Amino acid sequence: MAWCGLEGVESVVERFRRGLRSRRLGSAYLFCGPPGVGKRLCALYMAKALLCERHEETDLEPCLECPSCLQIAAGTHPDVDLVGLPEGKSQIPVELLIGDPEHRMREGLCHRISLRPLRGRRRVAIIDDADHLNVTGANALLKTLEEPPPGALLFLISSSLQRQLPTIRSRCQIYHFQPLPDAFIQRYVLEQEWVTNAAQATQVAEWAEGSLDRAKEFSDPAIEEFRRGLVRLWEQTPRMSWELAKYVESFVDALGKDSRFAAQRRSRLRVAMLLMVHHLRQAWHGSGEAREAQGIAGAEATCARIERSLLGLEQIEANANLATLVAAWMDDLCQEPPLAAPHDWGVY
Repeated sequence: MAWCGLEGVESVVERFRRGLRSRRLGSAYLFCGPPGVGKRLCALYMAKALLCERHEETDLEPCLECPSCLQIAAGTHPDVDLVGLPEGKSQIPVELLIGDPEHRMREGLCHRISLRPLRGRRRVAIIDDADHLNVTGANALLKTLEEPPPGALLFLISSSLQRQLPTIRSRCQIYHFQPLPDAFIQRYVLEQEWVTNAAQATQVAEWAEGSLDRAKEFSDPAIEEFRRGLVRLWEQTPRMSWELAKYVESFVDALGKDSRFAAQRRSRLRVAMLLMVHHLRQAWHGSGEAREAQGIAGAEATCARIERSLLGLEQIEANANLATLVAAWMDDLCQEPPLAAPHDWGVY
């Protein structure tokens, strides 16, 4: 049975519960796994369970109804801190961790977690989007990780171990989260009415690759029409990089070009790149004859194009200029083998 309605976290919860009951609970935890699989929600429900006023914390079962559980749900509990990447930023500001220059170590998450609990049994801090900690921010955490306050717990939410400094990884207990089952995503998108029928739910689940965040993005009704056009332009001979770039840019800008829509535009470009990655994989795996005809050179070109698109996803997160990124991405993809080497790809 799903813990607190979260799918696929049973092994994580049981491991944490054993630590509680054996009094071997750590002070810092790194929840690592793909986006949209419940890492942040799991950390929040654990905070509720640890501070629940009706159940023992060793049960790790929040009642979800007591004042403490309700305050955590509302984001107003005085002993629970949640810090994440602000909208429009590419890095978590160090001020959120240790205060501004005039109040260093007297404000921010690292200061607050060191204080005595005001209401509950302990203090809990959650750093969402920990992939976006810069070196200064990560180093600012080290003192807290090395000398944790008694009873305090810190959860870091990350999509990749490789994106965390070794000094952070070595001071955290690491919990791995797996992609969600397609069947769960299909059921969820139908229940949330993100799609209207089972066929759409199946397609969204295939594209989402186990992530509810991606499933929500791919549930946009305009996605299927865009995908057909993208595939049509990609399959034409010869491929025209400028035409593909123009088509993608029109899709990205359809919601508006001013700064109010910056997040939505980046989300749409992310969808476009993921659709291209999915098409490249599907085209390669779907036809044995095609693979045989293209041989090793074709395999290398496909892998390079997928790698280039994945690099583009990282550049979106780094707040690259979208118009420049789209043009360079399509220019690199449309080169015939041998494709440009990774070190030749542009930096934006």
